[in-house]
Amino acid sequence: MIAVFLTARLLFPPTGPQLYVAVMDQALDVSQAETLQKRFSERSGIPEDEILVDTYFDTRKDGLSKLQTLLSADDIDVILAPEDTFATLAGYGYLVPLDDAQGASGDPLVSFPGYDDAYDDDPDYSGSGKGATRPYGIRLGADDTVWKDIQGADGVIVGLAQDSKRTVQADRFLDFLTGDADGTT
Repeated sequence: MIAVFLTARLLFPPTGPQLYVAVMDQALDVSQAETLQKRFSERSGIPEDEILVDTYFDTRKDGLSKLQTLLSADDIDVILAPEDTFATLAGYGYLVPLDDAQGASGDPLVSFPGYDDAYDDDPDYSGSGKGATRPYGIRLGADDTVWKDIQGADGVIVGLAQDSKRTVQADRFLDFLTGDADGTT
C-alpha cells in the first residue's frame, strides 16, 4: 500500500497554485481577497482555485514566520502590505527591486532601503534596511480601477516576492492591479 502511494506521488505530484499572493496585516479583508481572486481569474483565464490570495499574515502574531517559511519554499509570488510592513519586508530582502522587473517603468514606484549582507559576520546584524534604496513596490490607490473597485485600503503597496517561480503570473497580477494591462497574455 505504501509503495503504491509513493509511486503515485512520484508519477503525479501535487500541484500548488499558479499564483500565491500574501496579504500582510489586513491590507485586504477576506471578502475583498475573494473578490480580487475571482476578478483576476476571470481576466487572466487562470482557474480561480489555482489562485490563492491569502489574508492570514499578521506580523503581530505568527504572520512573519509563516511568510518566511513560504518564501523559503519559493511559494509566495506577490506581497501586498501596508507601507510600514512593506518597508520592513524590503529591508529583510524578501522583495525583488522593480527596476529589474519588466513592465514596471510607468507605475508609481515606491523606494525603500533594501537588504545588505555586507556585515554577515556579525551575529547581531540583521541586514534590515541597511542596503541601497531601490523601488521595491507599487503604491495602490484611487487611480487603480481594480483596487478602487474592491475598496482596498489606502497606503497599501504591492511587490514581487524574492525567488518566485511564477514570475509571469506575478507580473500579470501587478499589471492587473495597476491597470497597465488586463491581466491576460
